[in-house]
Amino acid sequence: MLNKQKALNNKSLLYSIVIFSFFLGILIYISFKNFLFFQVISNIFATTTGVSMAVIALNTYEISQEQYFTFLGLAYGFVALFDGLHILTHPCNYYGRS
Repeated sequence: MLNKQKALNNKSLLYSIVIFSFFLGILIYISFKNFLFFQVISNIFATTTGVSMAVIALNTYEISQEQYFTFLGLAYGFVALFDGLHILTHPCNYYGRS
């Protein structure tokens, strides 16, 4: 039973590596073909990650009662807010690649 579990873990790790490599290859290809699109995709990913961290930190305050984690979550939330504003107001969005 233990060997089956280990084999399943190895297969899922291999699948994860293959999927990650596939998406990384697509992102590298996009960055060479259309850098502005790549920049917007990466900023949206960073914004989504920051907002998710802020929401998790604020919703787990009652469980942990730790203000440090809440402070970090709020800080990442504000960074995500400014990153989202950066996506909307970047000059390359209006004038193309600079």
